Amino acid sequence: MTPPSKPGIDVSAISSSKPDDIKPSANALAEQEQLAHAQKTFENELGWLGKAFGGRTEKPGNISGLVIVVCFSLLIIVLMSDFEEEKFGMNASDLITIIVGIITLTLGYLFGSNTKD
Repeated sequence: MTPPSKPGIDVSAISSSKPDDIKPSANALAEQEQLAHAQKTFENELGWLGKAFGGRTEKPGNISGLVIVVCFSLLIIVLMSDFEEEKFGMNASDLITIIVGIITLTLGYLFGSNTKD
C-alpha cells in the first residue's frame, strides 16, 4: 500500500533528495571559540593537583571524601587484623577511637561547610 499524496506533490523524490549544506553563523563560531577558550583557561587553572581533586569549588569536598575513604579502609584493616599493642604502642580501641574521630571531624566539615550564616 502506498501512502496517499496530495495532488502536485511528488513524494518519490524525497528519498533521493540531498540536504543543503548548513554552515554555522558567525555568532555560532564566535561562541564556539569563547567556549574553547574558557575550557582551556579552566584546565590551566586546575593544574596537576586539580585534575585529581577537582576545581576550586569541589576540591574541599573531594579531599574530604578521600580522607573518609582512607579512614574507613584503615578502620576495616584494624578490625580485621591481629593488632599487636607492642608494635604500635597503643591498643586497638585507642586507634579505632582516633580513626572514628577523624571520620566524624571530616563529616562535620563536609556538612557544616555548606551552611551559611
